[in-house]
Amino acid sequence: MRLSTESHYVQIKNYGDTLSLPLTAFTTSGLVNGDTIVSVLETSPGTVASANVIGSPYAITPSAASGTFTPSNYTLSYVNGSLTIMPVALTVTANDATKTYGQSVSLPLTAFTSSGLVNGDTIVSVNESSPGTVATASVIGSPYVITPSNASGSFIASNYTLSYVNGALTVQPRPLIVTANDASKNYGQSISLPLTAFTTNGLVNGDTVVSVNETSAGTIATANVVGSPYAITPSAASGSFIASNYTLSYVDGALSVLPVPLVVKANDASKNYGQGINFAPTAFTAQGLVNGDTILSVNENSPGAAASANVIGSPYAITPSGASGAFSASNYTLSYVNGALTVLPTPLVITANNASKNYGQTLTLPLTAFTSSGLVNGDTVVSVNETSPGTVASASIAGSPYTITPSAASGTFTPSNYTITYVNGILTIQSIPLVITANDQIKNYGQAMTLPLTAFTTSGLINGDTVVSVNEISAGTSAAANVVGSPYTIVPSGASGSFTASNYTISYVNGALTVLPIPLVVKANDASKNYGQTITLPLTAFTSLAWSMVTPSLASMNLALAPSPPQM
Repeated sequence: MRLSTESHYVQIKNYGDTLSLPLTAFTTSGLVNGDTIVSVLETSPGTVASANVIGSPYAITPSAASGTFTPSNYTLSYVNGSLTIMPVALTVTANDATKTYGQSVSLPLTAFTSSGLVNGDTIVSVNESSPGTVATASVIGSPYVITPSNASGSFIASNYTLSYVNGALTVQPRPLIVTANDASKNYGQSISLPLTAFTTNGLVNGDTVVSVNETSAGTIATANVVGSPYAITPSAASGSFIASNYTLSYVDGALSVLPVPLVVKANDASKNYGQGINFAPTAFTAQGLVNGDTILSVNENSPGAAASANVIGSPYAITPSGASGAFSASNYTLSYVNGALTVLPTPLVITANNASKNYGQTLTLPLTAFTSSGLVNGDTVVSVNETSPGTVASASIAGSPYTITPSAASGTFTPSNYTITYVNGILTIQSIPLVITANDQIKNYGQAMTLPLTAFTTSGLINGDTVVSVNEISAGTSAAANVVGSPYTIVPSGASGSFTASNYTISYVNGALTVLPIPLVVKANDASKNYGQTITLPLTAFTSLAWSMVTPSLASMNLALAPSPPQM
């Protein structure tokens, strides 16, 4: 009986799999009488893992059928089956990659992973390309596709169903550092930070930053040096660049507030020698204060402040220090400028004492005949020279008072410390007594008399002075002057001669003019009456006769008794 055994299905395996063909993987044709074939050996060169797709299909060769049959009852023939090797899935995936904006990259041939290789097959290289590899690739287009292709290595491509999986090339923002430039300003100055006061690090592809906003607490005029440096904070960079291509970081700059020059100058001052001085805390000028800052007080000292400071060392430095007020010292570079304390000579008045002397006296003025006003510090004036044209005996009262001129003061003092003013004294020439006494005179009643200019005596004349004439008057000089009023005063005056009247205190001493009586004869008039007649003699019935008319010789005698006027 013919018996045919055939693999009852086409076997399929993947490349790389090892396959054991089952004993039951067959079909039979021709068995009778309930005979069965239970197992059949099958072999195929395609069962090994290394069997390539290219040799597929491989023959499956059956043999050695066994079962509940008697092989001799059959003419057994085996019919080969086929073993088909299926390509396995091979996935080549481009590795994801990153780069920084502005960077040009070449994707390496090994930047991939593979899934599905068997039998020790290897992929050595894969070509990859991406539009993101160029330097200009922007972050905005990221991630860019990395396209793998042309895998090559120690594998047979036909054994695989090769699929490529794209990778992703991420363009990362490039670090861009915008650093505000450091700046400085003077305290009290208000500044605006320029938009271009910055530096950049990281720009590529010709990108530029044109302007950056900058702010700082130090830009205002009142920003103090103590808080310096102040941060300059940059922001809002703008220009010909795409911000997303960069990881923008800002680095603060530093705004230094510099102290401004502040000059405090002690005011110049002056004082007189012998005067102690305390400097007022406000005796200064300040130049350079800003922001309404004020200096209220400054300490000042000077070696010239003591009362004993001499004019010769003048001017003395006035040294200011310790300025205080409504200002912060750290905001200023404080410099002090000395003032000058001038010690002025103090007024010293030396006054010659007034003096007096009598006309005709020679006087020596003493060195101590003065008073002084203005001496200080225990200084003394011991002597002063004094001169006067009135000291000579011949100095006239007419020139009096004469100047007493002091000079050349000397003593325990330094002349340069004083402005010496000499005040003249006066030398008064006092008149001396000159007594002019009118000589006494006599005359007879009825006699008119002229008093002579020389009828006087003097007492007190000096320096060869002389009195030549003196006017004299008297009520007794007229002929009518009565004896009853006698003696009459002779009043001298108007002395003249070779003397200066002002040099003398002239006192006149009156003389006496005595009027002597002369003889007088009263003769009753002769009269007649009739006898028997009573008459009354009239009071006027007389005649008076000068003595000379009565008895000439007797009258002459009487006149001779009268004294003659004195002769000068």
